[in-house]
Amino acid sequence: MGSSVFLPPHDRIVLETNDGRVAGLAAMLWPPGEADEGAPAIRIHVEVNAARTPSTLTPDLAERHLYWKHTPAEFRCGIPGLFSARIALADATIFATADAGLFDSASLASGPAARWLLEAPAAVLLARRGWHALHAGAVIGPKGAVVVRGASGAGKSTLVAAAHAAGLTVLGDESILVARGDSDALAASVRELTLRADSAQLLGILASTAPAFSGGEAKRRVDLWGGSSHGTRVARRVRTLLLGPRVPGPARLVPLVPADFLIEFEKGEIPQEHVNGGTASVARSWAEAGGARLDGASDLAGAVASLKDLVS
Repeated sequence: MGSSVFLPPHDRIVLETNDGRVAGLAAMLWPPGEADEGAPAIRIHVEVNAARTPSTLTPDLAERHLYWKHTPAEFRCGIPGLFSARIALADATIFATADAGLFDSASLASGPAARWLLEAPAAVLLARRGWHALHAGAVIGPKGAVVVRGASGAGKSTLVAAAHAAGLTVLGDESILVARGDSDALAASVRELTLRADSAQLLGILASTAPAFSGGEAKRRVDLWGGSSHGTRVARRVRTLLLGPRVPGPARLVPLVPADFLIEFEKGEIPQEHVNGGTASVARSWAEAGGARLDGASDLAGAVASLKDLVS
């Protein structure tokens, strides 16, 4: 097996694989680094079985069979017939096997393979080391990133997609990482953008999206992989917007005192945030720095204009 070192922010990954295509995907996610035996690292072992029949599944059909299971000691994920992975939490090690079909299929061999084999499993470990996992989206402009947080169904993905269509860069639409000890340092967890079909149609991008299956329902995916770079996976936060009532418009920012910010922030909480102390320290830091609630975001043009003003 060949070995490569990669440097996600505030961490190191040592990848061992018998297939150079896996290392190529990793290089799209994280910058390369040098070996350092003295520093503890996330270790990823990926063995590709070249003897299997290539898959004819499209990404959305494959995603319907994607499973995640976990115990206090480990996570397991996979798609039967394509790949399986075991994430050992105590050892910060990922053991994965993949069938050749994952890489022989043109529709799976880039973004989907990287997301399933590398990006999502690594995020499980990153969120237990130098990062907090946060249920939020974020978009990036010249000044930095605006975090968009709200309860499930509040419209995060729609707003992030509208901002993306207006020229802002997407850090994530449902999950991001916040550095422990520096709550303004952000990184991508699983960098993707999926929408319900009606939202994609509302934005006029239905034809340019691909079928997806996420959160237990059929969706549409905006391709972020083609324009991916290391720079699109990290940012400095300049503001946090908490999503309030979507109607009535127009879109408007409502400044929040710290106590009200904490109440609104809590509405976006999900169980996955309760890891290694949770996100309470992030919420307090952002509340003290000053935040706002975005009301009337059904006025998408106005909401996107507010985002662009904050980062431009």
